[in-house]
Amino acid sequence: MKIYENLINEVNRLINNIYGYSNVKRTLKLYTGKSKKHSYDTHLLALRKAQRAYENLTTERQESIDALKKAIEIWENELKEAQPSNKKARINGDIYQAILLNIAEAKTTIGDYNGATDYCDKLDVMPDAKNKYIRRSEKLRKFIKDEKLRNP
Repeated sequence: MKIYENLINEVNRLINNIYGYSNVKRTLKLYTGKSKKHSYDTHLLALRKAQRAYENLTTERQESIDALKKAIEIWENELKEAQPSNKKARINGDIYQAILLNIAEAKTTIGDYNGATDYCDKLDVMPDAKNKYIRRSEKLRKFIKDEKLRNP
């Protein structure tokens, strides 16, 4: 009986893994710039929009997706003035990497998996990318791969 019970549990786990929609608890980290010399008000605005969108995602899905798209737009505009090689720039390499991750997370949430992967790729090809951002990017890639399989 123990063998049958183990087999049933294993089959149940496999079916749930392949076809099921289990309750996934996932924490997101949102990054913003801080400095006494530069203003990051637009980052803070995008951060607040994204936070509210993530909090209300289950109850107000379409409004949350729209808010995330606005946050992505703000972050993408910030990337236009990025100078990753200049440490004294307002959008230096560290902040550039953080914004790339913010955008990748948001694009994953709204279902733009290819766009999210593109931003992870941009982070990976940076010569001086920090390990904490690379690790976060790799975790996100695994999540994206799983989401693509579940939501074709």
